Amino acid sequence: MKNLLFMIFLTGKTLADAVCNEMTFQQELREDIQDNHQLDCLRDPREPDSNKLETDQEKINRLAGAWDSACAFEAEYDWH
Repeated sequence: MKNLLFMIFLTGKTLADAVCNEMTFQQELREDIQDNHQLDCLRDPREPDSNKLETDQEKINRLAGAWDSACAFEAEYDWH
């Protein structure tokens, strides 16, 4: 939670041209955290856990957790 607040604080202080706006960025952060309680910034939805039956709400959160807006980006290395 501290990291999320820190990132939101930084977005308010940075002056730079960006493709996505602050509101979209904050929405992406919220959806990502609601998905699996971590900021993993995945562009494609993760696969459901095969060891557990996924509820409807968990599926909605998992699909919404994908970074599919103008804030999405690609990296050439593994962030995990």
